[in-house]
Amino acid sequence: CGLTFLPYLSGERTPNWPNATGALLGLTAQTMKCMSSPGLIYRAALEGITFLLADALEQMRQCCDGFDPKSIFVVGGGSRNKFWRQMIADIFQLELRFPLEPESAALGAAFQAGAAFTGVSVEDYILQQKVEMEDTVVKPTTDEDTLKMYKEAFERYKASSKKLFSDHVENKN
Repeated sequence: CGLTFLPYLSGERTPNWPNATGALLGLTAQTMKCMSSPGLIYRAALEGITFLLADALEQMRQCCDGFDPKSIFVVGGGSRNKFWRQMIADIFQLELRFPLEPESAALGAAFQAGAAFTGVSVEDYILQQKVEMEDTVVKPTTDEDTLKMYKEAFERYKASSKKLFSDHVENKN
């Protein structure tokens, strides 16, 4: 239906827009006809959060030579949502894997602390650890219509975000 959720409920750091605010864009008489189900706003919220993460991943690829992940670990309560799992895989175009440890974010912090304590690089330290994983691997879609829909929605998300917030930091200086 063309709804775009900008999930900046507490500002944003990637990009650095500390004064950005959340927004739900694209509400028109036409989109209201599509809104017979509250699921459309829910979907827009999931897409907005996923686009925020995809934008950060895109920035990491641009600034970090050789950074090209083939899969990602997804953790936290939201990672149990099968619909969102597929959405993330489709938008990122990466396989998703899921640690069994329910507190995997804390485990990642512990791995970083362990690396610092032992003097080993974080990457090497993590590769030495055994992390038990779910058997489930979510693969991204190859459906051209789905890919086109997400590409257009991601471009709309980035353009709207930039239009609304790109001068927040510059105006404060």
